[in-house]
Amino acid sequence: IKAEPEQSVTIKLNIDATDYPFSIIIKALMDGELIHQEVIEGNKRKDVYVKITPRVPGEHQLLIEAKGNDPKNFTQRRTLILKVAGEIGKQLELDSNGLKALLKDASYSKVILNSIEISDMKRIIDLVRSLKAERSIKVRNAGVNNLSLRGLKSEKTSLTIGSGIFETFDELRAFIEPLSKTFKFESGVIRIAFEGMDVRDEIFKLINIVEKIGIEDTKYNVYAFKKIG
Repeated sequence: IKAEPEQSVTIKLNIDATDYPFSIIIKALMDGELIHQEVIEGNKRKDVYVKITPRVPGEHQLLIEAKGNDPKNFTQRRTLILKVAGEIGKQLELDSNGLKALLKDASYSKVILNSIEISDMKRIIDLVRSLKAERSIKVRNAGVNNLSLRGLKSEKTSLTIGSGIFETFDELRAFIEPLSKTFKFESGVIRIAFEGMDVRDEIFKLINIVEKIGIEDTKYNVYAFKKIG
């Protein structure tokens, strides 16, 4: 069954109980939620109408159940699929190969890159400088967690930063650039969030920047929309 959002759908059930003397409970459930219930008498025929007005795009499972009130509760069930047209969005965490495959998938009408998470700290300063030079990529904010740094001149010199939030990219850059002159970043996670990054070529550009620098194990947090119906 195919429908548009807010479109009323009526399912007609032809119940033939002419040879069944007991009453029958008719139930209709959509995705496990009861949407219709009716009791009909035995020894007769009757048409039962189930009306649905779906609002959420996607595939929905309809279960129709007829349960008799005989001593053994004779029951019949039938499952239908209701496909409601529209776009379904889902949040995903992908590596670079997974994101590139998603961007090439024509069934996804829109892909938004929300943020990246970097745990390979060796070249983080190179990424910060590359993003500064790439003006078309707009950074919304950034955060750091569990950073561990070691002195460049003395291995005994160390610095640990539990967490931090930067409201602008310039603040993140002003934090990392001076530290990189005295310390090397050993471990931790840096999350960089982007502003309105939904152009596929721009997302590919960012992936290429990260891969060219040689940063490994980057996680891309995206919101992807797929057309249904």
